[in-house]
Amino acid sequence: MISAIAQAVANLLASGPTLTGTEQIDFGYPGQITHEMKPCLHLYHYEIQSAQSPYPQPYRGSGLGRAEDFRVDEGDRLQPIWFNIVFALMACDHTALGEQTLLSESLSLLLQSPHLPQRFLSPTLRHYPALPLHVAPITLMAQPDFWLTLGIPLRPALQISVTAPFDVPLGERLGVNELPLPHAPP
Repeated sequence: MISAIAQAVANLLASGPTLTGTEQIDFGYPGQITHEMKPCLHLYHYEIQSAQSPYPQPYRGSGLGRAEDFRVDEGDRLQPIWFNIVFALMACDHTALGEQTLLSESLSLLLQSPHLPQRFLSPTLRHYPALPLHVAPITLMAQPDFWLTLGIPLRPALQISVTAPFDVPLGERLGVNELPLPHAPP
């Protein structure tokens, strides 16, 4: 699921005016030079946080993105568990001005989308009405140990958080389909 969310965010970023495609987005550790193409973005997944469902009840729908298209599926045997998938977004270019321009254009694009657009989601996620997308700066004041932990110099960056479901079959999550262990009492 994390890779599906990362790919959806990359598709959104690649839809902007600067990048020619997702090939210019590096998902690797930002301290390593893994992408020689410039300009490029580093979209580094670094945290998973527990989250509440952004919806009052589980939804199943047509995936068209309109609220009236969604309905509750009473027979659904999946229970979504919601998490915030958190990424750091950093720009890389030949000049600092080029990096600032790329990060600024990425911020403008991300702020236009309070939710990940349906067209960028994988088919497994399209049955949810919308996946909330939050953008904030990563600053030295907000995350003092972030840059030290990564071992890279302080640089302009954005934090992107997507609230996403991990669908877990009810029987498997509750353990009702498992046989007792041989040493367990009857």
